[in-house]
Amino acid sequence: MRICYLMLVLITEFVYKCNRININCRGVINFKMFNITKLIQLVPYIPVLGMMLVFASLPFGFTKFQRISLFIFGIGYLLDLFLFKRFKGWKWSQDKWPFLLCILFYLLIPIWHLFETGLSSQYYLHCIESRMPFILYGIIGIIGLNDKFRIRDFAIVLAVTSVIVLVYSIVNYYQLLGGKWVWEGHSLYESLLVYVYSTSKSINAHMTFNMFMNIVLLLALFMFRADGVQKWKRILMILSMVCVVIGITISFGRTGALSMIFIIVSFVFYFLWTRMSKWYRCFLVLLASLPILVITFYPQFSNKSVTNDPRRVIWNVCAEMIKDKPLLGYGVVGAREQLVERGMNDPKFYHEYYENIYMMEPILDREGNVDKLQMHPHNIFLSTMMEFGILGVVILLGCLFAPIFFIRCRYKFFLTLFVIIFSFQGVFESFGPHLLPTFFMFELLLWNYASDRDSFSLTRKSVEAKEPSVEA
Repeated sequence: MRICYLMLVLITEFVYKCNRININCRGVINFKMFNITKLIQLVPYIPVLGMMLVFASLPFGFTKFQRISLFIFGIGYLLDLFLFKRFKGWKWSQDKWPFLLCILFYLLIPIWHLFETGLSSQYYLHCIESRMPFILYGIIGIIGLNDKFRIRDFAIVLAVTSVIVLVYSIVNYYQLLGGKWVWEGHSLYESLLVYVYSTSKSINAHMTFNMFMNIVLLLALFMFRADGVQKWKRILMILSMVCVVIGITISFGRTGALSMIFIIVSFVFYFLWTRMSKWYRCFLVLLASLPILVITFYPQFSNKSVTNDPRRVIWNVCAEMIKDKPLLGYGVVGAREQLVERGMNDPKFYHEYYENIYMMEPILDREGNVDKLQMHPHNIFLSTMMEFGILGVVILLGCLFAPIFFIRCRYKFFLTLFVIIFSFQGVFESFGPHLLPTFFMFELLLWNYASDRDSFSLTRKSVEAKEPSVEA
């Protein structure tokens, strides 16, 4: 089912792009079109389609189809780069600094590993692979993308994907309960826990699911501020935002819920506050306070749930490790092996995290044994501090927040929101399958190089006076 819908997205986008370069796609065979010139005109759209497919497949983890999508993006990018000689006239600019920092952050792994001996090579290769987006897309960010990448196109693809993902997760939940909406003999809360379990099995963990949904929300809000957006697209954006709110709310993800609330409240205040009378502003304050009431009744925000969070005991072990090597850290493998060794000797860590959480669904190594090295700090900042010390944390902070200062676009509001919610999720998760570096790097590429990133305004009249609208 996943492959079918992703192929549908691919075909739809391909036809859409063909129409935009005046190729007849209505079933009329015209062999004169299929000359080399027309085929060459299609090449710049190949990396666009590949990137769209990768984005659409991110909620499902690193599947076979995502590998194919990455292959399409990579081959298409190289063809476009060399066929059109886009490297000619290249020059350095300040918006490339964030990508350089991402490359440097990745290179810390092999550099620190030179000084590690007798350590797990399997886990080292895992780190090299899982964080590879930092260097691959960092290089692409320095070289640049063509002008066929448009935020509006990605917003449409991700909006459709969000609707399909939510429906797909609900159908799986319905089938798991044997054709019933509520778990018989149990409360609604317990039934929703079954939904969370079903979603983690059929799609992905709630952290990845919620990160994807919040990105959809950001792009949908961008479409509301863009000029010349057709009515059906705005309706699609509304539908996707409804799916985002429903999906995140019933997923019981605290980080995702807080990020969603932050995005909505920030957007409303930033774009609407200056255009409202004082009475509307009072109403807006009351409206913005509603999420606080939602949090109050949200089960995952209860005092018991927060107090029993195993991250608390994990972070205590991590803090003790950092005290011993604060400057240079232990390296990626050394830090993880130290975490496992100290954690297994810590009674609270062993009972609250290893026994009660990790062993519920343990990750196995190639020999079929429990891979304890997959236990992680659930915090990118603590993890980086353990691995590379203070230097690593400084570079990581540069990767995360430098885009706000160096990437030039008329308004950095949406990019800033993304950086904040990604960093916020990083406080509770480590780089890997639950916090994909691809999310971060693709968003940087999109907001830095998208040809329509400046086609929205605080007021419609101000844009119309400065430049013509771009029809979406």
